Amino acid sequence: MNHPSVRVIFSCRTLDYGSQLTTKDLPRIPQVEITALTDLQIEQFLRVYSPVHGESLWRQLKYTPQADLYRSPYYLKLLIDQAHAGKIPKGRTALFTGFVRAMLQREIPDNERLREQDWLLTERERKRIDQWQNDYELPKRGKLFNTLAAFAFQLQQKQRDGETDNVGNSGNSGNKSQVSIDFDDALDVLSEQIEDEKQQEHLLNIAVDLQILDMPGDDVLFVINCCRNTLPRAIWPNVSARQRQKKAVH
Repeated sequence: MNHPSVRVIFSCRTLDYGSQLTTKDLPRIPQVEITALTDLQIEQFLRVYSPVHGESLWRQLKYTPQADLYRSPYYLKLLIDQAHAGKIPKGRTALFTGFVRAMLQREIPDNERLREQDWLLTERERKRIDQWQNDYELPKRGKLFNTLAAFAFQLQQKQRDGETDNVGNSGNSGNKSQVSIDFDDALDVLSEQIEDEKQQEHLLNIAVDLQILDMPGDDVLFVINCCRNTLPRAIWPNVSARQRQKKAVH
């Protein structure tokens, strides 16, 4: 207001809002949508930000359907952070699993509310946090990831039934924006897995620390929209959709 001639640029994922920014009550706001990276741009990004493995990573991606997953700088950065040996994760679920593992290794040494809660992660899981049997394994003895997987699966079900909100829209708008759920409703969903409300809130806060969830205002949503879809498969990789639903309920 004090500097009307100063222009401000806001950057945001299209999934973070569903309604138009310009309305009859607001002045016109110019909008620009960044297009997906081309093959050449992916190759250049990998060579610049991963000088050691960039060429090898591009050879593995080139002319494959998997390349479409990495047509944004964000996912390319996730890939580079995980491709220490020049090996590409096997699909979206493995990429997300690697991201969560990295967050666990970062948080466990210094995050007291994660280290001191055996019901979330057992002591054995915390000690073996860098020992995995496959590309999709996450800790399953504690309640942390089993509960988040059930939460994610139930969020999918509620979205199909029109019971959740797309950010910036009503639940029945049909818009495919990032799905959010009210904080109190999130606690209700978690109550099927965890009875104690303080533990429910504690789990949500830990998920925020791990950058799995975000809680802007009174909303709860997954930081990466695909996490909501891949987390159940990462936790229950050999379980059918019907069995996942039973696990989410029980």
